[in-house]
Amino acid sequence: MKKNIDLEMASIAQRRSFLRIAAGAGAAALGAGLLAACGGGGDDEATSSSREDAQTRIVNGCRSKAAAVVDTAGTPLGYIDFINDGVNASVLIFSADNTNCKLRNIKLWLGTDLATLPRDGAGMPDYAAFPVQQVVSGDVVEREALIPLASLGLSSAALSCAAPAPKVYLVGQVTTSCANGTVRGYDSPSSTASFNFARFDLCCADTLPPVVLAGCETAFAKGGYVFTTDAKSNPEGLPTLGLTRNRWGWGINLVAPSITTHRIYAGAGLNQASAGKLVGLLTVDYTGSQATVTYTMAPGAVMTEAHLYVGDRRPTTIAPGQFGNTQSFATPATTHTFTVPVSDSNGDGVWLIAHAVVCGRN
Repeated sequence: MKKNIDLEMASIAQRRSFLRIAAGAGAAALGAGLLAACGGGGDDEATSSSREDAQTRIVNGCRSKAAAVVDTAGTPLGYIDFINDGVNASVLIFSADNTNCKLRNIKLWLGTDLATLPRDGAGMPDYAAFPVQQVVSGDVVEREALIPLASLGLSSAALSCAAPAPKVYLVGQVTTSCANGTVRGYDSPSSTASFNFARFDLCCADTLPPVVLAGCETAFAKGGYVFTTDAKSNPEGLPTLGLTRNRWGWGINLVAPSITTHRIYAGAGLNQASAGKLVGLLTVDYTGSQATVTYTMAPGAVMTEAHLYVGDRRPTTIAPGQFGNTQSFATPATTHTFTVPVSDSNGDGVWLIAHAVVCGRN
């Protein structure tokens, strides 16, 4: 028999205390990092104010991610606020119109593979078979679901910051007193799927581990694009920027305003992150008009140089000195922030490459 997971009402005060949340903690805090590309779900057509509303929680330096609840025309009816610790994923659903539109029915599925999503005979989501089911009555405008990560088959080892980034998919149907909607993340409109969903990268469940470097190495923040055209240097089968045949490194593409965090790896030849060293985190706060990009090193690592490309157009070079934003540190640094004006004028998002020269701390 299918086991339902009840939703608990959550006041603003309660949601800010979830999972030891520290209000005002920085998104780039080193206490724990986000896994790569934490903007994998979020900010669907949200305005700046609604984005902030839908990203209200911070746990151990990890900022929650947003998705939208949209009607059949794509108009937001509400928002999803998603965050996790090492035990549970918290999904907070709230109405975009707190005055008129009240929550009525919520049906959610969270999983690591869309192939396991319950579907009907036409291949569409079978919302009635989803494990999270709640009928809401009264003037309720927000609800929270706590979903055990163990129910997804995720172990504590899988959530370690030393492990590859686990992705989860959220599919949901939310009925309000105004209209019906489905959950959609900012990247799902470009998906080949015939239904809406949001994709999130889970936060690390532990602290960013110390790193030991014998000397200095080149490092790049991991994104969803590779520089290379050769298959042997693209083990994940990522889309390529076509900039070189085999030199390793990644580009980041943000298709909507979002706050994302990406792992910084040193020595990851042939783009094999597992063969490199996790030396820090890159947090990107893209508002639509500027990107604030912060490098934070892991314990035991420092930067002597940082080079950043941020642009409306795809990058055309892998030479760090030509990225346009350069900082050399007379005293090796553990953190640095660039703030760069940028906006998306051609509809393909904004592009970043983040490079650093990283050394062992003496």
